[in-house]
Amino acid sequence: MALLTYLVVLTIFAQVILTFLVLLKMRVVRYAAYKRGDVKMGEIAVNHQAWPEDVRQVQNNYINQFELPVLFYMAAALVLIFGLERWIFVILGLGFVVSRYIHAYIHTGTNHIPTRFKAFLAGFICVALQWVYLFVMATYAFIIM
Repeated sequence: MALLTYLVVLTIFAQVILTFLVLLKMRVVRYAAYKRGDVKMGEIAVNHQAWPEDVRQVQNNYINQFELPVLFYMAAALVLIFGLERWIFVILGLGFVVSRYIHAYIHTGTNHIPTRFKAFLAGFICVALQWVYLFVMATYAFIIM
C-alpha cells in the first residue's frame, strides 16, 4: 500500500476511533447518572430527554459523529476509489480529524459554545476543501479525456 493511501486510511481510522471513544464515554456517564438515581429505566426507555444535561451533551456529541464526518468518509472513499490520494487531501483530512477531537473534547466537557464553534468551523473548512479538491480533480479528469 502506498504511503498516501495508508495516510488517508489512517485518518479514517482516527475518526472511527473518536466515534467509539465518545460511545464509551456515553456509556460511562449514563451508568453514573443511573447509579446516582438521576434517572429510572422507565423514564429513559423511550425518552432520551429524561437524561441529565451532562449525559445529553455526550449523546449530542455522539450524534454529531454521524453528521459532518459522513462527508469526510465519503470524500475519503471517493479519493481511494479513484486513486486521487495527494498530500493536500491527507493534510486536510488530518486537520478535519484533529478538529473533531477538539470539538468532542469541548462538547463533552466545558461545552463553551464559541470555542466549540471554532473547532467545528475548522473541520467544516477542511472537509469543504476536500470536496473542492474532488470537484477540481474530477473536472480535470473529464476535460483531459
